[in-house]
Amino acid sequence: MQEEATCLAPGATIAGQFEVLAKLGSGGMSSVYRCLDLFVDRIVAVKVLFAAQTTNPKALNRFRREARAIAKLDHPNIVRLHSFNFDLAAPYIVMENVEGITLAELIETNGPLEVEQVIRLTEQLCSALQYAHQNGVIHRDLKPSNIIIEHFDARHVQAKILDFGIAKMLDDTAPGATATGELFGTPAYMSPEQALGKVVDRRSDQYSLGCLLFECLTGTPPFVGSGSLSVLMQHVQSEAPSLEESTFSGRVFPPQIQPVIDKMLAKFPHERYDSISEVYETLVDAQSESEYVVETFSNLIVKAENGLRSTQPNLTVPEPASILPFWTGLAVGASLLLVILAAIAAIYFALSPQTGSVTQKATVDDVMTEHLLGGIDVARVLAGGVQHQVRQDRQRKELEVDDINTTDKDLIALQGANSIETLSLAHCENVGDRGLAYAWHLPLRVLNLKGTAITDQACQGIAEHFQHLDTLSVQQTAITDDGVRYLSTLKDLGFLDLKATDATKPCVYLSKLSNLHALSIDGSSIDLSDLNNPQLRSISANGAVTNEGLITALLRHKKLERLSLARTALTDNQLRRLASLKNLREISIEDCAKITASGITRFRRANPSCTVKNIELGELQREKFFQHWN
Repeated sequence: MQEEATCLAPGATIAGQFEVLAKLGSGGMSSVYRCLDLFVDRIVAVKVLFAAQTTNPKALNRFRREARAIAKLDHPNIVRLHSFNFDLAAPYIVMENVEGITLAELIETNGPLEVEQVIRLTEQLCSALQYAHQNGVIHRDLKPSNIIIEHFDARHVQAKILDFGIAKMLDDTAPGATATGELFGTPAYMSPEQALGKVVDRRSDQYSLGCLLFECLTGTPPFVGSGSLSVLMQHVQSEAPSLEESTFSGRVFPPQIQPVIDKMLAKFPHERYDSISEVYETLVDAQSESEYVVETFSNLIVKAENGLRSTQPNLTVPEPASILPFWTGLAVGASLLLVILAAIAAIYFALSPQTGSVTQKATVDDVMTEHLLGGIDVARVLAGGVQHQVRQDRQRKELEVDDINTTDKDLIALQGANSIETLSLAHCENVGDRGLAYAWHLPLRVLNLKGTAITDQACQGIAEHFQHLDTLSVQQTAITDDGVRYLSTLKDLGFLDLKATDATKPCVYLSKLSNLHALSIDGSSIDLSDLNNPQLRSISANGAVTNEGLITALLRHKKLERLSLARTALTDNQLRRLASLKNLREISIEDCAKITASGITRFRRANPSCTVKNIELGELQREKFFQHWN
């Protein structure tokens, strides 16, 4: 039977009207060809029923139902029917030719889609399905391979629904129409009632759409198994995993998205949305997360620069002169967006120092540029709905937030950033692993997590997502040796701050950091006796136990230029031995009670190029050893 599908080679004609240009694909009953309609000189898609199926009443009836279903529908997101003919030996259906790739091919090639892309796709699919349902047509086989993507980029998606081959028409009473107990569809996307062979309605399409959106967001359907029966049973019996559980990359989603997917994937039809249009309306409400991103991210910057504690500025904003479209048909969203941007502007000018009496009017674009300079791809934050001109001389690539009231949820705002390279969350004691995950997409080189609630699990994510990290502080966190083990894969890491952590014997992992040139372990119980990083140039071990193991380890590091052993029990003899480090340019021995003036004199004679910072010189030359973090 499949051989018959290949017999129409390029140049052949169908019914003397359609010249075959190429074969587009085949299914179990038919093949589709890209053809030139010789009568009207246009490119079309022609679906031809296999000759062997022309004697199969069920196949013929299905083919006719597909033509009838498409003929009832005229929608920009549904493939259009041009004509059909069932009188010939090989019945055919002529449809519009849609150039593009299937959604399945897009996901396979590019991976999961961005949330805003999925929202735009959902708008089109919901519109098409709602139209079909209103016209009495249920698709019953909605899946990525039945969605053709005509256009796709970072901001726009254009899609059409294909293949109504097993569509059910609510008014269909013709012989051969699908009866209860018959099983049609694709297991990975079938609703529980469809999997059980029960009567289906429009809510079955909603379930299939939920599976499709799940795959768009995660790259995989909600249920997978070793065979069709296994998958079908999961649809009937098992709860779908969360989006984050199905995303191996550690991707984090706006929290409002998950409940929408959960309701679409409810086991019983009455637990789902009443209509497919309600799905889209709810998802649009969830997309207001993008507006939250703009507002929260701006407030994070305001907090950092001006010390503000509020996350919801209460400002009176004059009515804007013009309204910018946020989403097609969403005028309310546009108004809210302008309010947010105007609020940012008001904060900026209210808190910025003014010189003279000259009042200069700034545009919203100027304010966005100044506050978000280098930190936001504005079009992405606004889901592509507002086009902003952002200056090209972007210099600010840092964000520092040290408000102890900042929580994991506040960091959702980081999803609106794309070019921050330096992120400091120091003293944000309510920020943990989940909050940090919102930054996984950033091209970070410097990360300060001092005093946060992160755990070793966060270190695993850091190693996976920030592979080019240069500077890292996990000071005053619960990081243990396991956390350092994860970090040992960061080949570009040059500065590591482990002050006051729970690590004790991390040296075996530290030795794998081939580019590490500065290490701080102040106030920790870390045993450095096995330290072997010959490239180290700076070590801060204030408050460390200065035993023979530590001194021997330090002497192995011939390239050391800076060494801090303040508040230790370092002795004159140990200090004398350290004088053999000829590259040493600075040593801090402040508050070392066992060091005497004569011991310092002998050290200076042995290593005259090294500056000694001690209790006598401390008030004059006091500097912070790791100035970057303290």
